[in-house]
Amino acid sequence: TLRALYRALLKARDRRGEGSRSRRWNFDAAAVAVAQDLIPGDTVIAEHAVTAIQRPPSTARVFTTELERALGIALQHKTRKTGNVMVVFANRPARESWLDTLEAARAHRLPILFVTELREDSGAGKRGLEPGTELPRIVVDGNDVVASYRVAHEALDRARRDRGPTLIECTAFRLKGRRRQDSIAMLKAYFPQVDRL
Repeated sequence: TLRALYRALLKARDRRGEGSRSRRWNFDAAAVAVAQDLIPGDTVIAEHAVTAIQRPPSTARVFTTELERALGIALQHKTRKTGNVMVVFANRPARESWLDTLEAARAHRLPILFVTELREDSGAGKRGLEPGTELPRIVVDGNDVVASYRVAHEALDRARRDRGPTLIECTAFRLKGRRRQDSIAMLKAYFPQVDRL
């Protein structure tokens, strides 16, 4: 698994160098971690380009429609008992449609994994979701592929076993006064021998 994660990070870094920098998912390690456990039949939609999965972005107006489509696909997976999962990558989704999507996925226990940037108004406990009805929410360092893989693996497994959606919120953890490390350097810090794998 470490070898596959490392190779996928290298490919994502190479692809990230191509094309424009606008409208791009910021956490390649989190995307690589999610992609590691995807199986044929799983579906991915993204608000911004996800280079690690080679997923093109939706436009802001279309992304609201994509969220509705994601709910429909997840409902199909659930009713047909396919074991497949819907994955949604979102940086800054429209607040109302995002909260409605989270609530619908939670209420119907749909097999959806939401991966987003951590932000103050993400909807995980603020407005919208009634107290006691929040879906499982995990905050992870989106640049740490090992930590991201652990939470993504558990969330995808949970969704496949018909236990409902999970919200993973990515952020960049760092010590004050230190610059942000890139994902490959962080993986090498865990396992210095990883490039020999």
